[in-house]
Amino acid sequence: MSHLNKCTAEYFTATWRKYDADGNGYIEDKELKSFLTDLAKDESTTDIEKFTKTFMQKYDKNKDGKIDMRELAEVLKPEENFLFLIRTGGGPSSVEFKKIWSKYDADASGYIEACELKNFLRDAYASCGKSLSAEKLDEYTAAALKLYDRDDNHKLDFNEMIKLLPLATNYLKDLQFDDLKEADFKNIFAHYDKNNDNSIEACELDKLLCDLLRKDGKQANPKAIGDLKQQVMQHCDKNKDGKIQYGELKLVFKFLGK
Repeated sequence: MSHLNKCTAEYFTATWRKYDADGNGYIEDKELKSFLTDLAKDESTTDIEKFTKTFMQKYDKNKDGKIDMRELAEVLKPEENFLFLIRTGGGPSSVEFKKIWSKYDADASGYIEACELKNFLRDAYASCGKSLSAEKLDEYTAAALKLYDRDDNHKLDFNEMIKLLPLATNYLKDLQFDDLKEADFKNIFAHYDKNNDNSIEACELDKLLCDLLRKDGKQANPKAIGDLKQQVMQHCDKNKDGKIQYGELKLVFKFLGK
């Protein structure tokens, strides 16, 4: 599939939008062959079919017949795969993401606009020891907007930015809240008490509340986290020390109806 090495990020994103019409970030396995054919028009049918089969075996780990856009971007040559460079090292925590958001949403508009996104991509490449020409930076900024700006307003809101820079795995994702045992609460507390001071401090609570919102399928933007945090501290911080102790953690789950 040597012709795929000639594919640019710009052409990849245009082709992706054609197949991911609903914007869910996946395409079905039955569409993969057509997708790859569009990317590498000069490849033989045999080579496309062979590559499609190999690709599915490598990336469709849960056998659901879907392929993520970031996985498909692996067909690009390394210098074109800005998605790979952005995700290197795993996703940020919710606290880290909030810091990233605040840094690049320089005008506090609630959006990462094109010029701010360009700064983010430039810094992402610099952190990997790479530099981009002005032309390539413009191309990758446009490509990122085409992929993630689903309402075509030429900027990314909080949830669109999360798709570009996915958060780290949600620790609470697989927990069944209707059957939490004492051991579960101890594990939850230990996970979010990052500095092991026997309390969940402000930034640690942000992470916990973000994960709770995400688990419930709700928006976990800074305002939602801040509003929920204010309610939680008002009702559950019994000793008013600005932290959540182990006993208070149970009150948090009770207050939130978990």
